[in-house]
Amino acid sequence: MKKFLFILLFVLLNCSHNNTSNNKHQYKIALFTSVNTAFVETLVKDIESYSSIKYKNISIKRYYNYNPDIQRAQIREAILNGVDAILLQIADINMAPEIDKYIKSHNIPLVYFNIKPTTLQSGTYTYVGVNENIIGYLQVLEVLKVRKDGNAVILTGNPNNEASTIRTGSVIETLSNTKIKLIDKARANWYENLAFDSVINWFDRDLPIDIIFANNDDMAIGAINAIRSLNKRAGTNKGDIVVVGVDATYSSYNYLLDGSLYSSIVQDSKTEARIIVDTIVNIINNIDDTAFNPSIIKVDPYIINASNVDK
Repeated sequence: MKKFLFILLFVLLNCSHNNTSNNKHQYKIALFTSVNTAFVETLVKDIESYSSIKYKNISIKRYYNYNPDIQRAQIREAILNGVDAILLQIADINMAPEIDKYIKSHNIPLVYFNIKPTTLQSGTYTYVGVNENIIGYLQVLEVLKVRKDGNAVILTGNPNNEASTIRTGSVIETLSNTKIKLIDKARANWYENLAFDSVINWFDRDLPIDIIFANNDDMAIGAINAIRSLNKRAGTNKGDIVVVGVDATYSSYNYLLDGSLYSSIVQDSKTEARIIVDTIVNIINNIDDTAFNPSIIKVDPYIINASNVDK
């Protein structure tokens, strides 16, 4: 009995020691964003939530600014303040080589997310994001279920972001094999208010629009609100304008439910958040391991509409 109690006490003390050693160093992670769309805000909350639950020894401080010069200054400030790792949605991909070199010169773990730094040499950085290549294809595929022909327009995000370029290009390429005609596109930089203005402008020009493809849900919502303001209807009935988006954000839920937003493409923010946090922790733990390889991690999206929005 005494021997058993001694072993039990030893195990408990050892477990306590291990837990303490795992958490004895508090890691400070700086999270930088340059876009504040509904999806990005959701993703940031999921990153913070997952991190606080799984990694008690990690604290995250968020910095936001769309201005490249200000983001550059914020990064320098974070490093001077002793940050241990960086999660970066870069404000301008053209400054990626300079920023990447600066951060790595301080031996600080770095993960890019949401905006891929395409100006960096492939294989030299770690990035987590959605698989952009199939998003435009999925949008067109869904539209073809309710419209076999007609005139389409595209609301695009910031061309500085590869996501916008790929989504738009994929829609255009897929439409080329259909009877749907692309008649115009407008840059709304991901934002609802700019999309609203773009759609109003299209109708002021008397463009015969049947379908609106939006690079994200914020712009899709802006399009729907513009359509309603003109006493027109967004939907799939005869005479309606079909609107499709990307992200399936909380703000688009009611629009999906009532059918005015015909469909969206789900970026699984919780899965992305988990991968982002686990990846930066893995780099922190292996920063001196020469076997650690930078990687591109892509999460596959899927279609959502009124029929499965509550599932």
